[in-house]
Amino acid sequence: MLTFLFWNLKGNDLRTWSSRKNTLIQHLDTLADHHGIDYLLLAEPGFTISDLSQSLNRNFEILPSNNHRFQILRRSSSPKIQKLFDSLDNRLSIWKLHFGAKSFLLALVHLKDQGNHQIHSLNHATGKIRHELKRQEDLSKLFRTVVVGDFNLNPYDDGLLAANSFHGMMTAELASVGTRVISGESHRLFYNPMWSFFGDRNPGPPGTYFHSTTDEINACWHMFDQVLVSTEMVDELQEVRILDSDGRQTLTTKRGRPRSDTVSDHLPILFCLKLD
Repeated sequence: MLTFLFWNLKGNDLRTWSSRKNTLIQHLDTLADHHGIDYLLLAEPGFTISDLSQSLNRNFEILPSNNHRFQILRRSSSPKIQKLFDSLDNRLSIWKLHFGAKSFLLALVHLKDQGNHQIHSLNHATGKIRHELKRQEDLSKLFRTVVVGDFNLNPYDDGLLAANSFHGMMTAELASVGTRVISGESHRLFYNPMWSFFGDRNPGPPGTYFHSTTDEINACWHMFDQVLVSTEMVDELQEVRILDSDGRQTLTTKRGRPRSDTVSDHLPILFCLKLD
């Protein structure tokens, strides 16, 4: 079993980063121990190697990368992972995780925020990302794919649901078909388990990101952070969770919302793959 944790750390907020940095390191250290995490997948990281040298660096390798939007830490005993591609804007980073016949592509995504960009632009961007990912799948002849990241879109938005984008189905049964033919063209399917976590009728948080506005239409909770797997890997996805605690300390306020000022405005997601 391989365990992954993705977390947007809000490292771009330079106003609060210095006061949050050490707290985040402590949370990551505790999360890694508590859940036996193999790979920490961090978006908007602000850490240097020296920041992590007294804690995570004891058991984790910080993978070299020129992509400032992501940072990957691999537990020293976990399978090797190799960088294949970074987009020019660094919003897509594709890696290959080596596991013999069960090797797969790991794509990290971080789209622009809705506060400064129209949702139509984000939906369009996912189509371009999916096109590049398909190109990398074809080049590597590897179609076992995991996509994870902060999409700044919900599972029901066009960029995650449209056939020419990620085509993310809400059930494993729907995704298991493999492809859908639309107007004579075949489109691959992905399974998006994050549909299942909306609202308060599940044991975890009702979303990964909270934002309240005065707009007439405002869901407040959003599922911006998501993991999707290709049809070939549906049966290997064993667990998905949104975390509101590091195992010792809470990551949320008394009202269950992300502690954006002292930790991060996003909650982490954890997922496990059974490959052996």
